[in-house]
Amino acid sequence: MIIKTLLICAKQNIAIRGHVEEKSNFIAVLCILASDNPILCEHLENTNAWYKYASPDIQNELLSICRKQISDQIVNDCNSAVCFAVMADECTDKSTKEQLSVCVRFVEFETGKVNTREDFLCFVEPDNVKGETIARLLLETLEREGINVEKMSTQGYDGASNMAGKFRGVQAIVKERVPLAIHVHCKAHQLNLSLVHSSSEPCVQTMMATVQNIAFTFGYILQNV
Repeated sequence: MIIKTLLICAKQNIAIRGHVEEKSNFIAVLCILASDNPILCEHLENTNAWYKYASPDIQNELLSICRKQISDQIVNDCNSAVCFAVMADECTDKSTKEQLSVCVRFVEFETGKVNTREDFLCFVEPDNVKGETIARLLLETLEREGINVEKMSTQGYDGASNMAGKFRGVQAIVKERVPLAIHVHCKAHQLNLSLVHSSSEPCVQTMMATVQNIAFTFGYILQNV
């Protein structure tokens, strides 16, 4: 039940802990589950128990184990594919630390089906945002996770010079290691840039306002039916 509670919080993307451990989301959900589980209820209420396996350290350890199982499955599926694409983007988090997200994209063949998979692999922290640093960290991360780098066929980044630079950008440095890994500007980022630029046009702004008003109208009608 402890692992199940952690997975519920993770899947719903809610914080596990708060300012006070006793009032955390984890403890709240665990207590709800314990109300229908006498064994779990007795375990949590036993003040003489040496180990309750609910401390923050245990939570982190269990989450790490779950994360490893998920990433191992992604790595196995990715390595089973003919080739794969890597996608990466960096940004600064709330604590002003650089975070580089690493994702892989590949085609999976099932019985009578062809599925395009796009899976998040991990976050890593680069020391700086130079192309050489990020490229080295990206390759090290893929190899550490167990990805067969030689199967990389495509790289997808934004258009920043440190990522897409022709000579010292991440794509150029990675291509030195994997010559067949061509660089393609991230389609989602291209769409975002297009929307940003188009929003400066009055006709686009008016259109978006009209669509919003229509959505509000239908929402009001559905609520009062």
